[in-house]
Amino acid sequence: MNHDVFISYSSRNKPTALAICHVLEGHGVRCWMAPRDIPPGADYGDVIDEAIVACRLFVLVFSEPASLSQWVKGELNLAFTEKKIIIPYRIDETPLKGAMRLILNQTHWVDAYPDAESKFGELVEAAERFLGRPAVGAFRTEPVVPPSAPTPAPATPLQGGRLLQRGW
Repeated sequence: MNHDVFISYSSRNKPTALAICHVLEGHGVRCWMAPRDIPPGADYGDVIDEAIVACRLFVLVFSEPASLSQWVKGELNLAFTEKKIIIPYRIDETPLKGAMRLILNQTHWVDAYPDAESKFGELVEAAERFLGRPAVGAFRTEPVVPPSAPTPAPATPLQGGRLLQRGW
């Protein structure tokens, strides 16, 4: 596996998770997220375990649905056990409780509520810092494309600076 960041999220927050992935990858931070990076026929649990063990940074899209998700709780527990750097990216006002409170209570958050998109720059800067990379410069929402490369087709959940809401 060849990635820097594992993105953990509830499927109900997939548009936000995809937007985070897009912005990080646009800044050269390689991301892993399910189901995008799970090969056909692979066992979800095995591949997710391998991806968390291999990552350098764990980003949790924290919300009420994430706080209730058994998958998210399991991923967070594994990241904690593996001593990964955990960045909670809070997108609603859900308070910490239970196992998440135990694990995240002393961790500094990116408080992205009520506008998740407004803190993308802070997340990019934190990821670059934790990965030991110099800041590339001003935060941008679109990836840098070298002039000689063809412009890729937009495959982003961002449009006009706003998150697209899809009924997934």
